[in-house]
Amino acid sequence: MNKKRVHYAFVIALPLLFSCGGGSSSDSTANSSQPNSNPPNSAQPGNGGSTSKSAEIIIDGQQVNVNQAAELVLFAPENNIADIVWSQLSGEPIALVTTNHKVLSVIPTKGGNYQFQVTFNENGQAKTLTAAIDVSSDNGALSVPMGQAVLAQNKVSLRVFGTQNDNNDLINGDLTNADLTSANLTNINWRQTQGSSIRLTNTTDDVLIFNAPSVSQDTLFSFEVNATVNNRQANETVSILVEKAEDINNSAYFDQRVARVFPYNAQSPYANQLARCVYSNTLTSSCTLEQLPLLAQQTLAQQTIVPSVDDVMDRVLVSHQWMGDNFKAFLEQLDPHDDFKQLLRATTAVVIAYDVRPSFYWAATGAIYLDPENFWLTPRERDTINEAPDFRSGLGDDLQFAIPWRYVKDNDYAFDFYAKDERVERPLSSLTYPLGYLLYHELAHANDFFPQQNWSSLNSQDRVLDAALDNAARSELLTAFSPLESQVMKDLAQVRYSTGSATDIQKAYLPQDIQTLFEPDKAVHFYGFSTEREDFAMLFEELMMQHRYGVQRDVAITNNPNNVNDSRNDYIVEWGQRGRLSQPQIVDRVVYTTNFVYPELDVQAAIAGLPATIPFVTGKSWRDNLALSSNSNDRARAKSNAESRTNTDIDIHANRQQYHYYVKPLPKR
Repeated sequence: MNKKRVHYAFVIALPLLFSCGGGSSSDSTANSSQPNSNPPNSAQPGNGGSTSKSAEIIIDGQQVNVNQAAELVLFAPENNIADIVWSQLSGEPIALVTTNHKVLSVIPTKGGNYQFQVTFNENGQAKTLTAAIDVSSDNGALSVPMGQAVLAQNKVSLRVFGTQNDNNDLINGDLTNADLTSANLTNINWRQTQGSSIRLTNTTDDVLIFNAPSVSQDTLFSFEVNATVNNRQANETVSILVEKAEDINNSAYFDQRVARVFPYNAQSPYANQLARCVYSNTLTSSCTLEQLPLLAQQTLAQQTIVPSVDDVMDRVLVSHQWMGDNFKAFLEQLDPHDDFKQLLRATTAVVIAYDVRPSFYWAATGAIYLDPENFWLTPRERDTINEAPDFRSGLGDDLQFAIPWRYVKDNDYAFDFYAKDERVERPLSSLTYPLGYLLYHELAHANDFFPQQNWSSLNSQDRVLDAALDNAARSELLTAFSPLESQVMKDLAQVRYSTGSATDIQKAYLPQDIQTLFEPDKAVHFYGFSTEREDFAMLFEELMMQHRYGVQRDVAITNNPNNVNDSRNDYIVEWGQRGRLSQPQIVDRVVYTTNFVYPELDVQAAIAGLPATIPFVTGKSWRDNLALSSNSNDRARAKSNAESRTNTDIDIHANRQQYHYYVKPLPKR
């Protein structure tokens, strides 16, 4: 096969490279350049009175094959670069998903010549550069879709795909995203080919995950992956630009590197405050409500009840433009009752960034942080999301029980699970349930700390964190009104969702032991035992999913196949319920919670519409309890193998890694 790239030490001499000249014009377009005699990584900062080198575009190879990714790198290690906007000038249209970044990753699907342009600000001067790539109609056997720019110490993930077709199957060199898959890859091996050495651990997986190293200036790194695809040996390389970042202060609110983000609306009145107040490694103290007020304070001043979509989007920070676009479309098209717009009044901002995992609300900033996995609509959008696993993966594996859950509608899964190697598009409507339950949950937290009854009395001089903690959270009042009873379940929830450290007594609990503790208590799910705030949010989330969408939660107690002492490879139900929310000991707690979170809602009507709880069939598998009937003689009907094929993936995913919720510890005041 034709190799896609050459090493960076040589690529800069290619005629495909265009660089901005040293003229005085504030807006210059470069049509040619003299090659730099040094490879990019050897560039040194200017000394004394020397002039720093102007920005240039580095292209990753002489020739790109159809269906392979190529990276165009805006490289200026000595200069300050801002206001980046990439665009395509010619060639078959390509979906561009990193238009505001220093690295533009593209995947051409047809052969031909492609031209691109980038406008940016360099040391205060407006610049424009252009570059071109030639694409062969030959099919590339391997593709790594996301070369990227990341800040030093941030997370990086790279996934390799193989093509399902060989050259004989192509028609006119046309290959769509759906022809990429990880399923046909074997003998995978990653290695680093450029840059200071990075410790790589999972080099034989289809996904390479690591943290970007510290660098003294923007530095290029490259990696090569070799694999067998369709019984053919192939290789592919990918480029990563690691950007210099300031050291993280010991007192920083975010003590791990966070992604570079930007306001979705650059003209927002809060554009200058958003990043520094809610998602920055320089944040060491909570901003005041004057610097970044709650959305509710704005609506009160406007004497409106429902914020406009534009009001909300003025508070949105994103790492990629598409994330904000899809969130805006969701609010415009999939919030018919204005639930989310109204619940967002208790927040200062919304952050959607490729490194947010899992989602959470944080009273220290008043913002919600949303995992973009809930927003992608195209494979190229999904490519930009970091795949580093949740840090809690594997916690509780030594327990002898599991408590899986799922949302269901009409005896089927309420929403689909998409494997990472399924490069498919999904409609906006597919976000309704997965994003809906997430927003109901996280916004319940926001309205717990900032309930509507307190909005008019907020002091704009108070810090957000102080304002959140100065009054009792409504979840504390719920505990006083109707507390959860089992301390054993609370301690086990800490093992499962926080510490992972189980005592011998906890390791000995069997599913039947857990049933006697969980069933009569008042939590709708195991996670509700982790903190009183999560107990509070889970109640509201589940009510709204049932009330608005007719979607119910299943919860069960089963064996734990992940436990080394469990010889079974399936989840066998000891006890379970669909629609536990209707249980008598829980209903009053739901009413109490909802009246605080969303007083505009007719909670009594919502409660009246709840269906009766349906029990699971003991001894059957979790999967075989999907189709339930209220008829006690026929309460579980297994789906056919064809129908269950995708759902098997859902079960494995849902039960093995159920970390959809997260409580980020608050900083010291």
